[in-house]
Amino acid sequence: MIAELINQNILQKIILVPCGNRKDKQLTDGLHRYKMLQLLVETKDQLKNIDSVFIDDYELQNGQLVPTYYLLQKLREKYQNVHFVIGSDLVNTLPNWVEGQKLIAETNFIILNRSSHKIEQITNLPPKYELVQNFEYGISSTEIRKRIKNSKTEYLDCLGVLTPEIIEYIKVNNLYRS
Repeated sequence: MIAELINQNILQKIILVPCGNRKDKQLTDGLHRYKMLQLLVETKDQLKNIDSVFIDDYELQNGQLVPTYYLLQKLREKYQNVHFVIGSDLVNTLPNWVEGQKLIAETNFIILNRSSHKIEQITNLPPKYELVQNFEYGISSTEIRKRIKNSKTEYLDCLGVLTPEIIEYIKVNNLYRS
């Protein structure tokens, strides 16, 4: 997905921000998520020679979840022309996010129009957005975790979805198996 956003000239720079630890969700420790992003950026053929993909560990350094509105404020201080990439399936939920109305009003969005949630179904489009038509990645993080948990294969049923390095990291650290 990251390489495709660059390939289509939608973004020139991508900042990946691993989510901080959350009280409302049971997530894998932030350090593991950070290390998997590092492996992705360092080893994925489409990304390893691209100097425009960065990882920002602001939330992890903060020690807890930073609501998106406040996170974007911090990122705007550090980087120029920040856009928030979001799937069309989440746009209607934005008013319910912390500072949702401010987030909608002040943020430049890039909306990935997914076939399961077409733009026509969105009742509350933000004022500043760019639409990427028919952007399908084909698998969600929930589905990946499910595959890993139920897998009996060496590649955790994720070959082609995750890099071999990330699969090995997951196995060595026994992530998502229980």
